[in-house]
Amino acid sequence: MLIFDTTRVLLHHFKAPSVTQIYWEQCQQRELAPVQLRGTFPIPGTKTATDIHGIRFGAEYIEFPGEGEYYFYSDFGAFKCLILPPSDSELNQAKKTFAFVSKNIVHSLADLWLCRPNGFLGGGLYWDSLVEKLFFSDQPLNLWCGEAASFLATVLHERGMVCRIVSMGGKERGHILPEVWAADEKRWIMLDPDWGLCVADSRGKLLSVDDIVSRLEASPSSANDGGRG
Repeated sequence: MLIFDTTRVLLHHFKAPSVTQIYWEQCQQRELAPVQLRGTFPIPGTKTATDIHGIRFGAEYIEFPGEGEYYFYSDFGAFKCLILPPSDSELNQAKKTFAFVSKNIVHSLADLWLCRPNGFLGGGLYWDSLVEKLFFSDQPLNLWCGEAASFLATVLHERGMVCRIVSMGGKERGHILPEVWAADEKRWIMLDPDWGLCVADSRGKLLSVDDIVSRLEASPSSANDGGRG
């Protein structure tokens, strides 16, 4: 996956899972002009293209001008890339990763076949297939809440964070979402990639599912006390 905490990234990270090593080596050894940027593309649901000025290709690396999200075409393909500041806290990195992943997920079952070997019969996520579509193409993932929750939790886990999956409600009208452990604060925080939101109280403190449920049970009007991130 293309999430880094450095602005200079080795080129081999941009080899998509389905690309064979032989093809990749042929691309790198070709006696043509240096790798070129070919343009950018919008974030799903928007008309805004990211600023790709300042991205430089070296013989073995790509240099990004700073932290942020980058959506670009190159001679090697289309990529979505997130550069995080290494000085950020783990919680801030989790929030930025959540924002990046959730804006590239559309609520749809179109990609269910990428998730489970037997469709609705269950099974584990096809990690490489989902990673390839989100990070190595110009298309969003089309997932429902359960698959979106599992994918985001796996992404955060790959970044060294502790996550869990929370199921709310019943089978017919329930909802599934992940929580990430905020080690500095010693508590769970809800991040919902299906709706693209997190919930905070009036002081800006992000809440867990248990926090939200407790507030609603104590006072239904408290649902208006916070905000959506």
